[in-house]
Amino acid sequence: MSSSCEMSRIGFANVYSLFNEEAETTISIDLKFEELPRPAVKEVRKVFDSESLWTLYESDESYFFLLRAMDDDCPPYRLAVIDKDLAHGEIISDLGGRSGRRGNRLPDPLEYPLGEALTIALLSSGRGVMVHACGIEVDGDGYLMLGHSGCGKTTLTELFRRHGHRILNDDRIIIRLVDGYPWIYGTPWHGECDVVSPRGVPLKKMFIIEHANANSTRAMNTSEAVSMVLARSFSPLWSRDGMNFTMRLVQQAIEMVSPRHLGFVPEPEVVDFLRCDG
Repeated sequence: MSSSCEMSRIGFANVYSLFNEEAETTISIDLKFEELPRPAVKEVRKVFDSESLWTLYESDESYFFLLRAMDDDCPPYRLAVIDKDLAHGEIISDLGGRSGRRGNRLPDPLEYPLGEALTIALLSSGRGVMVHACGIEVDGDGYLMLGHSGCGKTTLTELFRRHGHRILNDDRIIIRLVDGYPWIYGTPWHGECDVVSPRGVPLKKMFIIEHANANSTRAMNTSEAVSMVLARSFSPLWSRDGMNFTMRLVQQAIEMVSPRHLGFVPEPEVVDFLRCDG
């Protein structure tokens, strides 16, 4: 990312500093801080609407991620225009941002939900998939526990943390193939637990979780597992190619690491139960 403004003035979330890495550039984005054009998009096609904070449009050459407050009377405050080859783009942020300007700081151009939306698009181009899950490192192995909101991801995260295990994230985890084998990686976008890590570890165990009256697991067949993992993934619903890649990757991961359905009681004993399971 680059900008004609001083980068030190841009209000990036502090957590992003954990994820800085010297690596080959795959996408170059210019950051601009100015009033958005009126209209913000034109001669484009709507391809996805989150029905909350962002809408995706496309032309033959580019994607347009348009952000606006949930109040329909408020004008859009951020626009990302990204080439479809995902090599170049720009993010234009209104100086007021979503919640108004704060002193001399410029608004965070990756403020929720744009950073995540761009990452989903980038991953779906053959790089990986982001899932709604907590990820734990246990003795060098990755434990992935997928669940919708309220299913216990943060609870399990806290129980594993109390046992001294490394937390990757309690809400959003990325799955990628490394030399043909699935690995899981932490992201900056956490839930109630604010501990995150950029580390990646090989995936050892995968669970679909829910609260229960006793700790138990059961095996799932491939079709059930694929359906349940996809339902807990952040999929590129606007892209046929992206969805085909995502489904292939999910099926590959499931075939290598057979997921199990987990019903659990939110007590410390579940940690040892899961370490012994399978």
